[in-house]
Amino acid sequence: MEECDYFIYQIDDLPSLKLLPHPHPAFIHDDEVGIVPHGDQHTIAALVGTDNPTVFTLHTFRSEIGSWTSITMSLDAPQDYPRHVSCHVPCLSDIWTHTVITLGGEGGTMGWVDLWRGILLCDVCGQGDINLRFVPVPLPMEELNRRNMDGCSGKDKETGYIAMRFDGWTIRTWSNFSMTESRDDWKMDRRPVHAKNIKKSRKMHLQLRDALESEKSSAAGLQMNLKNLCVSDPTPSMSGRNVVYLPTKAKFMHTKACVLAVDMENMKLQYVVDFGAERQPDAGDN
Repeated sequence: MEECDYFIYQIDDLPSLKLLPHPHPAFIHDDEVGIVPHGDQHTIAALVGTDNPTVFTLHTFRSEIGSWTSITMSLDAPQDYPRHVSCHVPCLSDIWTHTVITLGGEGGTMGWVDLWRGILLCDVCGQGDINLRFVPVPLPMEELNRRNMDGCSGKDKETGYIAMRFDGWTIRTWSNFSMTESRDDWKMDRRPVHAKNIKKSRKMHLQLRDALESEKSSAAGLQMNLKNLCVSDPTPSMSGRNVVYLPTKAKFMHTKACVLAVDMENMKLQYVVDFGAERQPDAGDN
């Protein structure tokens, strides 16, 4: 596997970019690592899976020490989906990290989130034994059970991947104030927002077309109805304005992508931002 360098960029009155020691022999992906600040110092932590789906290696770098340490931890088998759900959702035997969140607190709690399964919690700055806890996320809704796809029809000539037609997606927000092993801890915050009900102005429609069309896919050939677009990895706004950001593509594994900002309160497309042409983010892998 190709060697990589790891840097930490610090933003303050005197911004700095610092090269970190390499965590040999580990290779860390960007979706496995997070950072916990504590005063003028910080702890970087990466949770890496092994060949055993219940065993993980935690790599930590403490700035005051200046070196990496690694420990191996085991997790009790996570609570699985009921059979009627698991038959529709692949890869339930493993936990795959989609994003890392920092909860903080005295123990420096971090969470490695699998959007299908749950959250692995670990106090990376705690004293004594360091353990993993698993908090399941709400069960996929009926739309997700069908993978939100109305059908597959061979291979797409433009992307080279399976040609799929998406037929609807829904945004739901949940809160959990207990974070135990029970899915009953999760409470839905508001009514769901369905793609077919999201309003968009003509200006937004044109921006969406311009962001997603390519030389090989004319605007006339693309479905610009929101419900037919491929979306993934919802990210709530940090400003608390009831806005959710969605990486979006017109086709599965298409090279053109944009980010939609959806106003959950008013069920309105707030704006469209180009996500960079000719790149392959994971927005097509949902």
